[in-house]
Amino acid sequence: MKFQLKFKKVIAITLAWQIIAILNILYMFGYITSITSTELPYSLSQSLLYSFIAASLGGFVFGGAEVFYLRNLLRKKPLGIVLLSKSIIYLSMLFVVYFISISLYFKNEYEVSIFNKSVPLQSWEYISQSYILLELAFWGVVMIGTFIYLEISDKLGPGGLAGFLWGRYHKPRKETRIFMFLDIKDSTFIAEKLGHKRYFNFLNDFFSDITDSVIFTRGEIYQYVGDEVVVSWTLKNGLKNARCLHCFFDIKATMKKNQEQYIQRYDVVPQFKAGFHHGEIMAGEMGVVKRDLVFSGDVLNTGARIQEQCNHYGVDNLISKGLLKFLEMPQGVDCRKVDASLLRGKKARIDLYTVFAVDRS
Repeated sequence: MKFQLKFKKVIAITLAWQIIAILNILYMFGYITSITSTELPYSLSQSLLYSFIAASLGGFVFGGAEVFYLRNLLRKKPLGIVLLSKSIIYLSMLFVVYFISISLYFKNEYEVSIFNKSVPLQSWEYISQSYILLELAFWGVVMIGTFIYLEISDKLGPGGLAGFLWGRYHKPRKETRIFMFLDIKDSTFIAEKLGHKRYFNFLNDFFSDITDSVIFTRGEIYQYVGDEVVVSWTLKNGLKNARCLHCFFDIKATMKKNQEQYIQRYDVVPQFKAGFHHGEIMAGEMGVVKRDLVFSGDVLNTGARIQEQCNHYGVDNLISKGLLKFLEMPQGVDCRKVDASLLRGKKARIDLYTVFAVDRS
């Protein structure tokens, strides 16, 4: 599932670049023909073809490098280093892709091998022209703009950036959402053991390691509260293929995979508990200088209370019956009723269940 989502993102980047390439060629061709009466040495169809090929190759290489490799490699680096490193890498990739595309053009034009010494010489001479350098600068802006868009998009979650740009939450609106309140167990003991600095790094590593599980299940990290993270899904995204549950189990798998690293760094592996609930909330932008998307409603208080009951029942997750009845259990996952619990601050009892992996073989 992760590979498919990553690959779809690469395809989306490639398609966007192809559209930009076509629009750019149409504009440039129209502009050049409007200011000169001289017949151009190349046709519009030729320009569109080679620009399309270059955009396809560039979008695929850039998207693949960003989504599959660089994003994870530089995630824990300071933002300034990330911006500088990726700008250098991407601009170098841009030049290489453009050079290869031009070389292919001259190879076909002169009907020689691409390794013929005249091909790179002609390609270099072509690229050295001022208007070609401007073209490279244009694609450099497109490339860096794509990277910034991906960074902001990941921060705001699926649809978050579009929501802000089009004012989706400019006025408060009702939504039905799923929430997961994920809390690290024995956090007070761990904090005393590690000290302030190491505990901060411990939390930061944990939150960083669970990010992919949230993103690839179409979730949104709503907020961090101390050692707790609140994850939210729109009802559609969270229910489809039981993504909200997949997120929980994927985080467990990630912690198991990375346990040796945690033992080496901190001599402790994060254990966590989670509470799931869903319901209507009000969503809207709040603030002026630091504007943020804020959710409010009883569902958040109830979700937090559900998570608090995990220790009482000795389980690592609890889910309300109201949410469970809408979910189709993933393969290899089952559930059992824990109790009808009277949550703190609530008058009515809520049926609570826990989900767990089973071996159906």
